[in-house]
Order: sequence, then structure tokens, then C-alpha cells
Amino acid sequence: MDKMFIVIGSATLFLVFSLMGNYNIQQLHSKDNLGDVVYYEEGLYATVMVRELPVRGYALFFNGYGQGGYEIKDLRVNFLLSYLPKLINPEIENALVIGLGTGVTSGQLSQLTKVKTIEIEPKVLEAANFFKVFNLDVLENPNHELVIDDGRNHLLRNKGKYDVIVAEPTNTWQSFSTQLYSKEFLELAAEDLNENGLFVKWVPIYTMSVDDFRSFYNTFSSVFPYHAAFANIKADEDTPVRFETSEIILVGSKNRIDLDERKLNENYDHLPEQSRNYLDAIKLGSGRDIYHLLLFTSEEMGDYAEDSELVTDDNLLLEFSTAKKRLSQNPKAIIDDINKFLEKDVE
Repeated sequence: MDKMFIVIGSATLFLVFSLMGNYNIQQLHSKDNLGDVVYYEEGLYATVMVRELPVRGYALFFNGYGQGGYEIKDLRVNFLLSYLPKLINPEIENALVIGLGTGVTSGQLSQLTKVKTIEIEPKVLEAANFFKVFNLDVLENPNHELVIDDGRNHLLRNKGKYDVIVAEPTNTWQSFSTQLYSKEFLELAAEDLNENGLFVKWVPIYTMSVDDFRSFYNTFSSVFPYHAAFANIKADEDTPVRFETSEIILVGSKNRIDLDERKLNENYDHLPEQSRNYLDAIKLGSGRDIYHLLLFTSEEMGDYAEDSELVTDDNLLLEFSTAKKRLSQNPKAIIDDINKFLEKDVE
């Protein structure tokens, strides 16, 4: 009997607090002076939010953490993921993108080739509608196919080959994303590439320590021995606001990558006019501007990080180590470490 009263009492309290505890999520988040919340939904894998930031336009958040938006350093990532493959190899005919996000990467890339995008969180589709000005209404593009699925599962089942695979998952410390940084995942991607295919990976060094980056770089280079790294932005650029490099784009291949400034310039000039206009709007008005973002090639890196611990499925070290860097970001330390090695190698 006592247990029955406890159950009834608990249920009553729950109903009372449910009725009294309703709140407006937009008002709750908008009070922090970071801009109005224009979209908020709790999905299966993440809480998805879009905010309209003062001056800076819309920005996408997963579980309260920024994933991209209208800022130049964010758009640079999306555009480099989209255009570097075509600038390196103009003959690409199809591409796979893992992670829809704002839709900008898939939207820009699908102006150049057929694209399939794999997205694990359905609520992201609704959020992507706020970024149509840059994703070019990608969800309505007949050149683009969207599949709701887990990226790794898709690669496991996939029986075809791609010229390009772009991996743009969210940060390494997110449980549904961290396995997209392991050696086993990179090997799956390599298997699904054509012989001269390119694997393009977003690397958020702003959440990494030097040791974290060395571990991931060692993991990446163990699967893709030929590669090149580009900065999303550099402090010496003539941009309205000066930013330090905060993110890296790694381009990997099983075969040698033919990369030089002249070739980038030539291929840039053959891009569609609309694409060149978009690139110019974010201060990437030529192949020379993009080549300026090159940090290193595999030939220059030698034994850098060769003794660092590998990221594997049974040792997902980045999930835990990068979580500690959320409030103490120092991506410059990684760039300095790379430059120090390159300078030493030259000597």
C-alpha cells in the first residue's frame, strides 16, 4: 500500500512540475547575448540549434557547440573541402560527403560533380535551410543525393567507388563522431576510393593539443602516405578581420598528388563563374590565394609524429583528450610545432 501511495504521489508531482515547468527554449538561449535562436530541435543523436548572430549571420550548433556559419573562417573550411578536390584533379566525376552540417560543402561541390551526402541526424536537414545562400539550396539540387545513415555503415555496405570522399563530421569528442577519426575508418574510406581518388578530411586543431594532432597525423599518414595540408585561413592574409589558423584540411591519396601553384591557377580559371564569384567573396580569388594556404606536403614531413600513438577503434584517445581543450584552445601551438619541424628539416 505504501508503495502505491509513493507511485501515485510521484506521478502527481511529475504532472504538476510538467505543467508548471514549461519554458521557451528560444527565450532561454537568447538571453545570453549570443543572438536569437531561430531553430531548436532535439534529435536522435544531437540537439540541433541555429542562431542569428549580430553582424555575423546564422550559425549552426550541435549540442550547444558551434559547427559552422557565415564567418569567413567557417566558410573557408566548407569551400576548401568542396573545391580542393576539383582543383587538384579536374576529372572527378562523383563524390561522397560524410556530414551535411550547414550543407555548404555538399552544395558547392554538387555544382561541380555528382554528390551523395550521408547524414546521421535527421534534424540537420531542417537547420540547413537557414544556409541556402551558401549551400545553394542543396537539398533541392538534382545533382545531389541525401542519405540518412551512419557514415561508417554506409562505407561498409557500399559496393561502388568514389573519386572523392569528404569527411566533415563534428568534433572528435562527440560520441557519434569520434569513430570517424580512427585508423579503421580511414582504411574503410581508402577501400571505397578509385585508384587516384582523394580523401579530404576536416581537422579541428582548435580542440587539439600538439600530441593530439601528432597522433591523428600519424594515423592519417599511415593510411594515406601521399597527402597535403591546407590552412583554413592565415594571419598574414588581407581579410577584414585577422584570424590565426584554427582548422586544417588534409587531402590524402594512395598515389602521389600532383600539386603546384601553376596547376591550381589553371584549374581555378576553369571553375564555373558562379563558383569563382563565391570563392572571391571569401578572399580566395585565385589559385594562387588557395596555394598560399598550403601548410605542407607529405614529402616535407618525413618522420614527423612517427612515434605518436595511433587513433584506433579500441583506442579512441581523441574523444577524451580533445574534450579537455574546449575551454583552453591553442591551435597556434600546433602550427608552430609543424613549422618548427619544417624549418629543422630544411636546415
